[in-house]
Amino acid sequence: MADLWFGVLGPPDVRSGGRRIPRHGPRQERALAALLLNAGHAVTVDRLIDVVWEEPPASARRQIQDLVSKLRRALADAGAGGDVITTVRGGYLLRPGIGRLDATEFEELVASARDAEPTRPAALLRRALALWRGEPLSGVDCPALAGDVRTLQEKRLAVWEEWARIELAAGRHHEVTAELTALVERHPLREPLVAALMRAMTAAGRAAGALDVYHRAREKLRDELGLDPGTELQSLYERLLRAAEPGPLPEPPPPPAIASRLPMDAFGFVGRGGELSRLDALLDHAAPQPTAVAMAVVSGSAGVGKTALVTHWAHRVGDRFPGGHLYVNLRGFDPGGSMVAPEEAVRGFLFALGVPPQGVPSGMDAQTALYRSLLAGRRVLIVLDNARDAAQVRPLLPGSAGCVVVVTSRDRLPALVAKEGAAYAAAGPADQRRGQGDARPPAGGRAGRRRAGHRGRAHREMRPAAAGPGDRRRPRGRAALRSAGRHSRGTA
Repeated sequence: MADLWFGVLGPPDVRSGGRRIPRHGPRQERALAALLLNAGHAVTVDRLIDVVWEEPPASARRQIQDLVSKLRRALADAGAGGDVITTVRGGYLLRPGIGRLDATEFEELVASARDAEPTRPAALLRRALALWRGEPLSGVDCPALAGDVRTLQEKRLAVWEEWARIELAAGRHHEVTAELTALVERHPLREPLVAALMRAMTAAGRAAGALDVYHRAREKLRDELGLDPGTELQSLYERLLRAAEPGPLPEPPPPPAIASRLPMDAFGFVGRGGELSRLDALLDHAAPQPTAVAMAVVSGSAGVGKTALVTHWAHRVGDRFPGGHLYVNLRGFDPGGSMVAPEEAVRGFLFALGVPPQGVPSGMDAQTALYRSLLAGRRVLIVLDNARDAAQVRPLLPGSAGCVVVVTSRDRLPALVAKEGAAYAAAGPADQRRGQGDARPPAGGRAGRRRAGHRGRAHREMRPAAAGPGDRRRPRGRAALRSAGRHSRGTA
């Protein structure tokens, strides 16, 4: 089978062995775009009908079959095989792992940048941004896909902003000014980009130009949105006006919130309502306990979707953590044996919390103490993904109240339940008929209710893990949630 490449970060594209596979007409292009956006997940026929037609004809279902058949034939003629698009119950699926998708490569590079040593993130982010060939799905006129396009655009801009912060912190203001100028021209209402350009120009000795950038942004915001610039932009402008002489503008004091290190949320995540509700209960029961550090362990076998579940939940509740979000993939069950040591993870968190490399103390105990002191008084969500055992987790736990920790693992980690008071949630397999990519709601009527009930029964309850005979007095059920992390963790 020829090497396959799929693209959505620009005009939708499919290449086999480097050769572009032709499509015929806007309807086939729209159907292809929907399948690419949900690669690896089922797309229902109803969803494809919504994408292809604003007012579908009576023969829409038969025409969808014809469109998919022609796509399969084009792929087969190009040497890609006839099973790239498979028929599943109620729809079609672009097989996972059968080729490379540029959106997936983008997310993987961004995740690598967030895990990288301080000298590498900017280069990795630029590699991720270089994958873009234009506006996502450009040339596809489809209102039903507008939400997916906006999501991709938002992710791209967020990475540009992250890249700018890293480069400015490293003092490369001359190098980024031209790029930021072009970005602000294209996105004049994007205030973080405007602020980054103002900082770069001021640091390069162009304070007057920075003021002009602010004035143009303010006019644009007032004309198009009827709004004044936000607090950060106004504060930056006022500090620039107060500067006694030209020269680099000092960075503002670090905000109470740290930049989010969460992975990107999955496209079209649906279902798992019971598990999400049980994670919500962790917050609900922790809220009345301002002296407690709430913690949950989410376990399940490989591939059941623990990371996707917790990441989606973390994005849902992110605004409840004004102190920010920390994330690390501990690779506890990596087949290559490259498990992340606690020392490495703590250093990564220190960098995320704004500690420069030269400010990181030597010795694990000193690093852990600094990490916990920086978290004191903040409400931060900490996601420890793919942990192998409690020993890998304990140095990463906060030392005082206010934070919430969620750990995912293939193991139940009973030691964390017994000694740290963690709540336990079992992640069962997602319903195969409605994967993450099925963006349509459950079918109505009796059949839909039966399916929803079946999924609900498949989800196991959040409960304490068995921690051995010495733990018989531990609370069960809702009481276990209330007890989660009641004591401070002064030692690792």
